Amino acid sequence: MSGSGLVLAMLGGALAIGLLALAAFFLTREDNLLCVEGELQDNRVGPDGLFLPRTESFATVEEAQAFVCRRGPHPRNTGDLVLRDVAVVRTTNLGRLVEGDGRSALTFHYTEPGSDQPVLSVQASFPSQGAPDFGDASIEQVRVAGNEATLARPEQGVFVYWTDDSFDFAVSSTLADPQQQGELLQILDSTR
Repeated sequence: MSGSGLVLAMLGGALAIGLLALAAFFLTREDNLLCVEGELQDNRVGPDGLFLPRTESFATVEEAQAFVCRRGPHPRNTGDLVLRDVAVVRTTNLGRLVEGDGRSALTFHYTEPGSDQPVLSVQASFPSQGAPDFGDASIEQVRVAGNEATLARPEQGVFVYWTDDSFDFAVSSTLADPQQQGELLQILDSTR
């Protein structure tokens, strides 16, 4: 093969790999899910050449999901609670995250009407990393959204942790008295 033929073969191979990567991106994207474009796709790079985590806050669930190009399960029936914001952390560029390299967490903050202080924070992180250490908290096993969950009662508030096929869910709430616990579990049970 001549030198120009070899160059053409290499360029053709590179083009084929690029097209396969692009096809994989679109095939693994969830239907009708918009993903951020432009500057919001990038994380800064540190002096060591590694990506720095990027944290953003969004007013809507759709904006937050676009930042990670993935649906973030969250409570659908929150009663009187109001979504204040969604804080998102992404450890790498969006393209690498979509390819499965990196971690991301969406934290949905809910308030009571007329308040700015969250009474419920629901974090959905992926990929799954396993249960946290609850220390000396009182522990109870409950069911949430069809999954076994751990309800922990430290000195203040209540924490609930569960996992499904690809997400870890970590919930903190000031809804801690027994009557509020039933309300909290109903809210969490609507997580989809």
